[in-house]
Amino acid sequence: MFGYFLFLCFKTKKIPKIVNSDIIFFLPYYHLGGAEQVHLDIIKAISNKKVTVIFTHLSATNHFKEQFSSHAHIIELNSIINKKVFSQ
Repeated sequence: MFGYFLFLCFKTKKIPKIVNSDIIFFLPYYHLGGAEQVHLDIIKAISNKKVTVIFTHLSATNHFKEQFSSHAHIIELNSIINKKVFSQ
């Protein structure tokens, strides 16, 4: 039942933002790391576009989260697909 509620929230709040985006990225994490820094640099380079980044895994830290969200709309799928996020 709770999963259905999360799906409805995703469908009503997130899907319209995805549809209106010029570019969509699927990335695993936003925590501290070399690959994440490169991803952030790419997103900064195209920040004049409507960019949506969909993060697919739970990040170890919030190190780059604020920077990603300042240059793109971010969506975290982990809260929808992983029950562990509520036990933290």
